Amino acid sequence: MSAMSPAEALRAMAERLQRRLEIVQGIEELIKSDPTLAEELRVALAANNGAIRRRPGGKLTHYDRIVQHFEANGNAWATVDEVANSIGVKRGAVAFTFYKAHRDSFEKQNHPDKGRVKQWRYMKGGDEE
Repeated sequence: MSAMSPAEALRAMAERLQRRLEIVQGIEELIKSDPTLAEELRVALAANNGAIRRRPGGKLTHYDRIVQHFEANGNAWATVDEVANSIGVKRGAVAFTFYKAHRDSFEKQNHPDKGRVKQWRYMKGGDEE
């Protein structure tokens, strides 16, 4: 089997990109015909359909470890420090997940006994009260 020439490699790449463009254009047409579809797709893709994401090497993402923490604990309210200690990651990684990366997946409230401290729980699983 011979190696592709640079021109052949570029042609193959252009064909793959053309197929992708056609798919995106098809999605665009679907969204024009049903404007609510865009939001439904965004939610479905963001939720990853419940699939657990792993990093290269098989490690779970911080988000998935946090979700597992809440599922294992009946979705009980917990502070950033409590979650970080439970899953063995730095509190900054947990705070980033709650406040920025996946803020739509968690709800927060003031801790009843700790002043300005917030406590959190997962919104899409566990025991909803």
